[in-house]
Amino acid sequence: MSNLLIWSKRVLLIAVVCLFVVVLLARIGGNSMGGGKVQIRWWNMFAGPDGKHALGMVRAFNESHPEVHASMQRLEFNTFYSKVFVAGLGGRSPEVFIVHSDLLPRFVQAGLVRPLDDLIAESGISKQDFDPNIFEAVTFEDSVYAIPLDIHPMGMYYNATMFEKAGVVDENGTAKAPETGLEFLEAIKKITNIGGRAFVITWARINMYTIMQQFNGRMFNEDFSVCTLNSAENVRALKYIVDLIYEDELIPRPQNLDPYTGFRQGNVGIVFEGPWMMHDFMKSEDFEVKVASIPQFGERPATWANSHSLVISADIPDEKLDAAWSFIEYISDESLTWAKAGQVPARRSVRESEGFKSMIAQGEFARQIENVEYFPRVPYLFEFLGEFDLAIERALRGEMSPQEALDRATDRINDVIERNHDMKRNGAS
Repeated sequence: MSNLLIWSKRVLLIAVVCLFVVVLLARIGGNSMGGGKVQIRWWNMFAGPDGKHALGMVRAFNESHPEVHASMQRLEFNTFYSKVFVAGLGGRSPEVFIVHSDLLPRFVQAGLVRPLDDLIAESGISKQDFDPNIFEAVTFEDSVYAIPLDIHPMGMYYNATMFEKAGVVDENGTAKAPETGLEFLEAIKKITNIGGRAFVITWARINMYTIMQQFNGRMFNEDFSVCTLNSAENVRALKYIVDLIYEDELIPRPQNLDPYTGFRQGNVGIVFEGPWMMHDFMKSEDFEVKVASIPQFGERPATWANSHSLVISADIPDEKLDAAWSFIEYISDESLTWAKAGQVPARRSVRESEGFKSMIAQGEFARQIENVEYFPRVPYLFEFLGEFDLAIERALRGEMSPQEALDRATDRINDVIERNHDMKRNGAS
């Protein structure tokens, strides 16, 4: 019995040692796993059509790069960034992952992503193949930290069938998208007159940020040391929408409202949303939905946008760097496949291809690229957006005036700025 016990313990010890060796090789190897292939991991938050096309691109990469094996892990969007951040702080980052361009400053400040200038210089990816405002969003102190995969600006979806019924048409009787604030007001009045729900606010954050940018509103001063959310321009923009709700009664109050279902069912004439809603909004056989640029309400054309950008972990082992970069190059080069998911490729050369030109809806979103506005490039963007959302909600619900709501948010954001400065002075990241 004692000999059997000793033998069992030895077997258990050998098994533990073998398991440790396997785990160690998986962490540091890459070249010694999977039949000599370099193993790289790609984390993203892609679901639905996005996830399907992303997985197809990974499979195609693996088929064309026999020396590398890329695996894709999709995490839930609501927890994606917290998990990526924790993994980075613990030295367990995936080799490649997605970061929205507006959140990149936080990862750069924390030292969790690698600058890519040396890799770009020796590759087929050219900075000139990207619009300047798109590439600027991933550049910090003259170093590039990400490759934008796409641009997803907010656009205008409109029910063309309802437009024609209401008489919102051109000289040929075809539905005509409003291009100015005045035309927008005329359109929603006509739709309201036939008993339709003309316009409904969907994601208030990007709807209102767009209007504020058109009214020349700024969120911060030049060096981002002071929040200016309660500027006269921003107050005027928010009041413009609030008045359409409570004075003109042309927009419904946001309480207990499901704008997405209303538009899908053909009961709403206009919504402002991003290309990620394309497959959902444009699948009805009972009525026709079209896409156009956001009308110009203020002094200049502008619309909110963001980008899914590809980054490399700062702690990537040297032996995996070439494989990770070849993966990013491939995904960027093949972004026409990504466009089929409803996205607008960030690469100009891809957008100029015949394949992309045949994508009518994506092309409408792409027309706005020169006028897109990202959220402010600040490392405390999560905190800013939390206060921004709350202020917009309070004003749209009639709980506070636009001035009061933006004043309160501005004070709280300036407190966040001061705490961030204190952390820097104390040497914290």
